[in-house]
Amino acid sequence: MVDIAPGTVIIILRAFAIDGRYTEVELPPIEIPPPSLDQLAAYKSGLYDNGEGTFYTMIEVGAAEDAFLAAVTASGALNVLADSGEDVEEVRKLQISFIHF
Repeated sequence: MVDIAPGTVIIILRAFAIDGRYTEVELPPIEIPPPSLDQLAAYKSGLYDNGEGTFYTMIEVGAAEDAFLAAVTASGALNVLADSGEDVEEVRKLQISFIHF
């Protein structure tokens, strides 16, 4: 599974020959839309889930980088929704309620 932030993904395939020649093929861009507000709320609930979610599991098994990327990707998606005019206050409150100090 790969977390990809909303935006445009461009994939360029490059094949090399033994003698150094190569060819490139640029695939058509793929537009990754942001999740709906409900989808994002469900994802964040599972990510933090009062100390039992995926985020904490990744930290416990030593995958701190993956945990960080999951949190940043979800926050980035929240920002995209806020920039597009969505009311993200409920999701923000939900996220804050899951933070443990």
